[in-house]
Amino acid sequence: MAAELNQLSGLQVYARSLAAAQRALFFLGRQEDTKYLGILSAPGLLPGKFAGEVKPVSVGGTEWILTLASTVPENAAALRSVLPFLIPRTLGLQKSAGCGDRLGLATPGHIRAIRHSDMAPILAQQSMRENARTGRTPQQVMDDALWGIFQEGWRMGSGPTPTI
Repeated sequence: MAAELNQLSGLQVYARSLAAAQRALFFLGRQEDTKYLGILSAPGLLPGKFAGEVKPVSVGGTEWILTLASTVPENAAALRSVLPFLIPRTLGLQKSAGCGDRLGLATPGHIRAIRHSDMAPILAQQSMRENARTGRTPQQVMDDALWGIFQEGWRMGSGPTPTI
């Protein structure tokens, strides 16, 4: 499926990101150094409020709508509303490991490192002091974690950081 989405979208699709919800297929892909949210849906059935470029495509003789959207905060919020596994949750007594991502680029690697363990990751872990030094806001930290979680297809949950 990822190969077909590569051709339809012109993106290099992260195969693990594929997620079906509300009669649509969501994925993350990149073109050079820029990542995009892709949504394949039936005409008139785009779930949520996503802002992006919309074009009709044909898959197996059936007409679909392909939406390519930027990884902006509004689209991150819309994606959280459609894919609940992207919402951080409390972990209770589950074993966890803090995986601070100072620049917003390491979350996919953190997930790969923890994927086959019994640990739950705390991915959006950055202090207010670190935010001030890097020029990032708490919302940017949360959104960067979301895109990394989505890219890697992580469905096992992640904890929120107590400092945000």
